[in-house]
Amino acid sequence: MPTVTSLRGAVRDPHRINVFLDGKFSFSLTLTELADSKLHQGQVLTNPDVERLRNLSGLGKLYQQTLEYCFSRPHSKKEIIDYLERKRLRRDISWKRFEEHQLKIQNDPEYAVKVKEIRQHTRDQNQKIREIDFTENNTYEYRGAQRSNLPTKPADRITSEMIQEVVSRLEAQNYINDQDFARYFIENRHQNKGISTKRLIQELKIKGIDSDIIEQAMFDQGTGNLLRDEEVEIEKMIKKQLRKTSDRQKIIAYLARQGFSYDLIKAKLDQFLSTEEEYF
Repeated sequence: MPTVTSLRGAVRDPHRINVFLDGKFSFSLTLTELADSKLHQGQVLTNPDVERLRNLSGLGKLYQQTLEYCFSRPHSKKEIIDYLERKRLRRDISWKRFEEHQLKIQNDPEYAVKVKEIRQHTRDQNQKIREIDFTENNTYEYRGAQRSNLPTKPADRITSEMIQEVVSRLEAQNYINDQDFARYFIENRHQNKGISTKRLIQELKIKGIDSDIIEQAMFDQGTGNLLRDEEVEIEKMIKKQLRKTSDRQKIIAYLARQGFSYDLIKAKLDQFLSTEEEYF
């Protein structure tokens, strides 16, 4: 049965520990995951234990990557799920390429020889790079590495259960909150450019926000007024369009496509055109 022969700090991520089984790298865990699993050097594991720990490792990495995506800007629940599904699709494609590559090595002797030569050439080049990377005072200075560009074994596949677990964990920690996201989106979307209420609602629905949440988020909780006044928004857009063109029909068509009503467009445009000298 597999035995834990070494626990070493990961080079790229100091918060993860590489776990070696029978002298070979098997998976990595965070410090918290390592402590919770009570893993230690010399411990003998069963095959189900190894599978469970590998799944824990993959889930932890996926959660960390998704958390970083959450921190880039607020996201809706649908956006997070779409992000995870894209990662799953890319991972599946990588596995398909890798499996085709392995199958070709087995069935095509010429291809296998060529792959072996490419790998040896890459190792030789990297050895030269390592020798050059030592500076005059004998300190190591990393300048990159040669790559073979051959398909490499991808990380473990992403399952629906993993996606569900990551989303549930982020919701429990309030990193996913559609109410907060809807309010943020309404308050900040095209703040300088202007946007119609209809367009805001359409974009929020595309991002998976329920109608009830949108309706609540559209209004200021203290005053009950709309957070984005339709007249103020259309004025922003008319000012910008008048700097580009004086063609009334073009401006009307543009504003109609943005979701403003014809009556509001006509009234506001007449008001601006009566003082058009300010914009030309």
